[in-house]
Amino acid sequence: MNIKPTQEYDHKSKLEHDIHFTIDQNGSWYFHGGNNPGPMHREALVKLFADKALKFKDGKYFLATPFESYEVDVEDVPFMIVDFEETEQGEIKLFTNIGDEITLNKEKKIFLKAPAFTDIELPYIEVRKGLNARLSQRVRDAFIEKALEQNNDLEEGDILFFNLNDVMHPIAKWDE
Repeated sequence: MNIKPTQEYDHKSKLEHDIHFTIDQNGSWYFHGGNNPGPMHREALVKLFADKALKFKDGKYFLATPFESYEVDVEDVPFMIVDFEETEQGEIKLFTNIGDEITLNKEKKIFLKAPAFTDIELPYIEVRKGLNARLSQRVRDAFIEKALEQNNDLEEGDILFFNLNDVMHPIAKWDE
């Protein structure tokens, strides 16, 4: 499944509704104000906002600075898991689109949920308090392959789990 943004951004309309920033369903950041509204291309600025200022409270996302707070329109989740690495110690480290590193373990488990833009459940993981990431299609496919190596007696409707160090991580609902 190749996921594309659900819409072109009407920056003027978003700004009129006091939404200065959007994170689309692929983890791309948009700014709606100023002289040049559109995608944010400065990775360092996005990383700074995401690391230091992005907060989740009462079901909403905000960029909170000591001086101002702006609501952020997040279409799905703020981050994407774009890569992973298997370590010599038998761990798997996940990497977000902004460079966060998450190690899969008992405290950091993958979970499934169906986002608003599709009717299938997709895998997610918490990056930090209240801020989640969705596994990219490439990472999800790699984990499905690993899970299928471990599970060969699946029936339609079963949840496909990937076992890592005795921790079960759901990856997909089996539909074949």
